[in-house]
Amino acid sequence: MGKSKAMVELGIYASLNINMTVLENMLDEEKIKLLGRIAFGPEPEKNIRKLIVFGKKRSIANNYVKGYNALDGNRSLKEISKIIGVTSSTLSPILQKWEEIGIVYVIDNNGGKHYKKLFPI
Repeated sequence: MGKSKAMVELGIYASLNINMTVLENMLDEEKIKLLGRIAFGPEPEKNIRKLIVFGKKRSIANNYVKGYNALDGNRSLKEISKIIGVTSSTLSPILQKWEEIGIVYVIDNNGGKHYKKLFPI
């Protein structure tokens, strides 16, 4: 009976620990979004869209917006590059630039580097 109770307690502790990690990640994301609203003004989505399509031909600008919106932290570089219609080697420096200007951030997802958008636009 003692082992069984210890196993249940260990399971509860593990579950609480995982749930706290999820909650901490959610709070971190909310902090990032709040800072983004402060940095990009009252209409951050509009300002971010301008940054994404700057210098792009109108015919491909919407693909970049679709690609940006697809940055959910789960999709690979290859998947995003297909959405935009560029190669992964073309997209990589673009994502790095977007990270530098603060409109995306990197998360570690299953041991890999993935990007997440600041706001949907």
